[in-house]
Amino acid sequence: MKRIVMILLAISLIGTTAMAASDKEIRNEARFLADKIAYELDLDKNQLADAFDINYDFLVRVYPILDKLAENDDNAIREYYRLLAIRNGDLRWIMPQDKFLKLLDIEYLYRPFCTEGGKWFNRVYTKYTNAKKFYEGKPKTMSKYKGANYREGNSESAYRGKYKHVVYGGQRSPKSDKFYLSNRLDDFRK
Repeated sequence: MKRIVMILLAISLIGTTAMAASDKEIRNEARFLADKIAYELDLDKNQLADAFDINYDFLVRVYPILDKLAENDDNAIREYYRLLAIRNGDLRWIMPQDKFLKLLDIEYLYRPFCTEGGKWFNRVYTKYTNAKKFYEGKPKTMSKYKGANYREGNSESAYRGKYKHVVYGGQRSPKSDKFYLSNRLDDFRK
């Protein structure tokens, strides 16, 4: 019962359809998600800005397919996991290995979208129900970033080598068939 109430609350907080999301709404969602990542993993202001940029790039591409995800469309689900792999691949470069390992275990930050009952929602709202509450300042790139660091698939990440720390090099990735199969049922329920 508690899970159903939380899901309904999360859906009501989103308030927009995927296709109608404006650039301003996407920027606010990217900020909200980056803020929670920075807060929970204690990232600095530069990492927060990069997390915003990465989430912005991800959301710009995910929002148009969210309704298809809610319909359990196989092509949309494959595309979601492809986009998620790019996003999480970039996130691993901006934080030290120990922080990225923590991120891997925080489902609502690592795999933010899921569906249930024909509706999609962003899991982060199940943990953070106040959509206007921010813990960190506004990312310095929030108003001006236009997607310059986005990469397709296996191309080189713009964030590679930017920070001088040990980078996660493990195999846990949304690109792997094991990840896809083990999480699909949890992420995309009918």
